[in-house]
Amino acid sequence: MTSFAPVAAGGLLALTLFGGACERPPPLARVPVVRLGEHGLLKRQSNVPPRCAAGDEFRPSIGCPPLLLLDATLEKRGPDVIRVASEAPQHLRGKEVLILPTLRISPGTTPRRLSPQVVAEVGETIALDVPFETRQLEERSHAQLRGHVLESRYREFVTLPVQVPPDAELRTGIAVASFAEAAGEGSTEFLLEAHWPGGERALLRESIPATSGGRWHDHRIDLADLAEREVTFHFITTTEAHAEHEHSSAAYPIWGGPEIFVRRPRDGRRNVVLISLDTVRADYLGGAPRDARLTPWFDRLASEGTSFRQAISTFSSTTAAHMSLFTGLYPVVHKVRYASHRLAFEIPTLPQFLAEAGYSTAAVTENAMLLAGSGFARGFDSYRENRDTLKHAGSVDRTFAEGVDWLEKNTDALFFLFLHTYEAHSPYKPSDEALRAVPPIDPAGLGDAERKWENLRRLYAAEVRYTDGAVERLFSELQRLDLLDDTMVVITSDHGEELGDHGLLGHAKTVYDEVLRVPLLFWDPGHIPAGRKIEEQVSLVDVAPTILELVDVPPPAKIPGRSLVQTIHGAPPPDDEVRFAEGLVGKVRMATARTRRYKWIWREDQPHVRVYDLRTDPDERSPLRDPELQARGRDLIETYLALDAEAGPDENHSKKDRVLDQDTREKLEALGYVE
Repeated sequence: MTSFAPVAAGGLLALTLFGGACERPPPLARVPVVRLGEHGLLKRQSNVPPRCAAGDEFRPSIGCPPLLLLDATLEKRGPDVIRVASEAPQHLRGKEVLILPTLRISPGTTPRRLSPQVVAEVGETIALDVPFETRQLEERSHAQLRGHVLESRYREFVTLPVQVPPDAELRTGIAVASFAEAAGEGSTEFLLEAHWPGGERALLRESIPATSGGRWHDHRIDLADLAEREVTFHFITTTEAHAEHEHSSAAYPIWGGPEIFVRRPRDGRRNVVLISLDTVRADYLGGAPRDARLTPWFDRLASEGTSFRQAISTFSSTTAAHMSLFTGLYPVVHKVRYASHRLAFEIPTLPQFLAEAGYSTAAVTENAMLLAGSGFARGFDSYRENRDTLKHAGSVDRTFAEGVDWLEKNTDALFFLFLHTYEAHSPYKPSDEALRAVPPIDPAGLGDAERKWENLRRLYAAEVRYTDGAVERLFSELQRLDLLDDTMVVITSDHGEELGDHGLLGHAKTVYDEVLRVPLLFWDPGHIPAGRKIEEQVSLVDVAPTILELVDVPPPAKIPGRSLVQTIHGAPPPDDEVRFAEGLVGKVRMATARTRRYKWIWREDQPHVRVYDLRTDPDERSPLRDPELQARGRDLIETYLALDAEAGPDENHSKKDRVLDQDTREKLEALGYVE
């Protein structure tokens, strides 16, 4: 049984892991066997999303309203009135629509949500006159129109017949829109019924006032008395009548993630927690660029697990790298390089494989670059976009706390939890305590160039130090919930950070190793070898197939990612294996090919491929002039780029990018991804 004992380490709480044997009954877990909103049990309406959000948490849902999101023009109509207008899509014309205008005065300011308005019949344009002091407007002020077609006040969804298994439990969440109160709506009654030949029973009846909109209200329903019956489930909502629009409603009631659970033997299957520490360099997490105690907790975990010292990202920024993490595909194939792109429907993801294998799945991310609408939410029963303040990079404590909150409600489940934080991302604003833990380097021992970058490197190191402490606190919570004995933890990052290494700051500018090398650790005492540090080159595309094999779920075939399980257990890697990565600077495309010894860098605006000998020049300072090596690199990169055409047309670029909402644009600006 894994347990902890507190020890002192560098002023931070530290926990010591040690193993001990104890008798435990054969473990059982609650696993979802029927997802009532999926599996073809309900007829899907066209243009209706399969999942929607209450607040910042997306779930597969019944009753999602189609979303309209349009950029709009601004016009002053008087000293206290502005007109917000946009061309109406053809499919909305003649419909009754609720419009929620959003106005941002200037970049860097918080978007303002203006009063919602109902348009009784949409014409060629949607134009709203909104009270607002026009003197506040600036040249760069920007507006959006978010809207939904009004729904019937009475709605009913009926599933196909389902045979209820013994010892079953139904779990669902119910919610109304966060803007229901502002739209003047009253309460909504939710009624869930089970019908079978000769009988019926109400399983749930609850009324939710509009004042409690924007959050999920969760329910667990015992189905023991329905065991072995073949029933249809009826999801019914009724919203109180409104004086101005009696037959249609802006409450938008939804049923979130209705699933039937049963108890099943775990059969040795492990829970999985996958942690992505955005922007953390490999040599700072588990390394010692300044202080051997910079990441004491990660170092302890590495001594109990297996770490890869040459793990390479697939892209120099967040969205594409994480999609490789989820799919086992390079960006040239999955083609989700920006937040405005969407993963092709036919490409499966890691959470989808795990969900189909009986895992309950949840994610807590920090918004912006990992949008639910890009495809990241697929396969997740709960996908939360932590939309904390936009004035700093990350909120690791809140993000991890929300993950723990989900775990507390699902301790009896076989689960997969994904956690993502921007804590170490710029702007670097570490806590005073974390900064004190990273003493400054004596400038007398630094050259002029190093002295220039010293302060930023210290701030970044303090952010990494604080993040390490947050992971430690997360493990303490996993121990409190008695989950560690059944859980595998994987820690990685999407990309690193330039800190003056090549005269630049940040990422998404080059494809040098300070940006592409990331930490990768597998921790599962008793199942993963302890203290192994593997120097062989691996890639983020290898993570998904490795996790799947470790939990006995067949990984997808014909993907470049390969399982690392045999490598973890000591098998030699393939000889001279090539790994690839990409980058974009504006519209200039970059690509790299990398073996254990050589690395080639190609930029489409430069005539020659640069090649570096990583054994003699690990900092990539002196490109080689060897024509044969340059030709080999050019062939490798051309082969990689040719996958773009083999993967089919890039619909993400041949069509206009999806419109991003104001909150997401604001977060991207705070993170430095857009101007």
